[in-house]
Amino acid sequence: MNDRLKPYIYKTKGAKNYGFYDMLNGKFYQVEPTGNLEELRKSLFELGLIFKTPGVVPNKMYSRSFHHLKNKINVKNLQIRINGTGENNCWERKKLDQSKTEINEHILERLRTELEYIPVRKIKIEAESDNEVLIKKILKEFKYSQIEIFSKDIDKEQIEYYQSICTQKYCKLISLSDKNEIEKLRLDINNFFYTFNFNPCLGHQIAIDTEGEIKPCLWSETVIGNIKECNLKDLITSGKFDKFWNLKKDKINSCKDCEYRYVCNDCRVSALKDKNDLKAKPSFCKYNPFTGVTET
Repeated sequence: MNDRLKPYIYKTKGAKNYGFYDMLNGKFYQVEPTGNLEELRKSLFELGLIFKTPGVVPNKMYSRSFHHLKNKINVKNLQIRINGTGENNCWERKKLDQSKTEINEHILERLRTELEYIPVRKIKIEAESDNEVLIKKILKEFKYSQIEIFSKDIDKEQIEYYQSICTQKYCKLISLSDKNEIEKLRLDINNFFYTFNFNPCLGHQIAIDTEGEIKPCLWSETVIGNIKECNLKDLITSGKFDKFWNLKKDKINSCKDCEYRYVCNDCRVSALKDKNDLKAKPSFCKYNPFTGVTET
C-alpha cells in the first residue's frame, strides 16, 4: 500500500517548511518536517491530506491552467486614477510628488474606444474626491465584469447611487484607508493557479493616470506609453508588459523559497522603491522562509 496526496491537495516546498493547499475546502496547512517520517505521515492522515492506495494514482484536480493567457489580449485589472495627488495610495507605500490633477473626458473616451475589443475583468477607479460625471461615464459606458471604487470622499448615499447605475451586479466601493489587506492569504482555485504563471499584483494589469500615461501600476514610475498617442492592443502584443505580468513568485527573491508563495499577494512597486530591484522580496513581508519565523 502506498500513501498518496488526495487529488485536490497541492504540496509546495519552502526552504524550511512545506505548504499543503486544500483546493476543495479552501484551506492551507503548514507542515514542519520533524525528521520523524512516521509522525509526519500520521499528522498528514489526521489532516485528511493523504490516503492509502494500492498504487493507482488519481488524476489531479483540473488546474485551470492560465498559460493560454500568455498570447492573448486580456486585461485582469484596469486601474484608472480619476483625480488627486496620489498621496494616499497603494497601502501608503509610495508617496508621489505631483500636482493635483483630474483626468479629462477626452482621455476616458480614448481609453473606452481602445478597450472596445480588449476583454477587461475588473476596473479599479481611484479617486481622491468624488466626480460623478467621470465615474458615471466609466460605470455606464465601459465594458467590464467587476468594478471597484477606491475613495475616501464618497458618502453612503452616493455609493448606493453608483451601485444602482452599475452595468454589472458586482460593484463595490472601498475606502482608501481600508486598503491594507495585502498580507491576507487568498486561497481560492483561481488565484492559486493564476499565481503559478503570473504575478498576483501586476499580472495582466494596466494603469492609466490622470495625464493618460500608461503604466504597469498607478504607483510605478515606469511609463510604457500614453493613451493619447499609443494603441493599447499594440502595447500588449509588443510584449512591453511581459516582464511585469510574467514575474511570478517563483522568480522573486525569498518568495521563491516560501511555502506561502501561491496564496500571498505582492507589491513590485515597493520592492523598486525600497531596494531598486524588481525581483526583491516585498518590504511589507516579515516572514522568513529559511527559519519559518515571522520576524518583528
